[in-house]
Amino acid sequence: MPSDRVEIELFTGFYDKKGNKIYEGDILYSFEGCSEDEAFKCKVVFKEGAFYLVECGDDGEEWDEDLLSEFCLEELEIVGNIHENAELLNENKPS
Repeated sequence: MPSDRVEIELFTGFYDKKGNKIYEGDILYSFEGCSEDEAFKCKVVFKEGAFYLVECGDDGEEWDEDLLSEFCLEELEIVGNIHENAELLNENKPS
């Protein structure tokens, strides 16, 4: 298989609230410390030897970054990934 068609995603060792494995590049909603309609969108990145959640605005702007290991995993839900669902980073969260 040509290497330009393969995306390798690293497993973080963590699972979301539904028991799904969380990988680098996943897009998640975090409900930590907020109601369902206040959930924020974030993506998983690997840098400096650790996995981080980067909060993403509806316009795709990135801000606020925290270690994945510091989150309450029962409050995270995978909704897609940056390779197959990049458009999710530019959309409002579902109502």
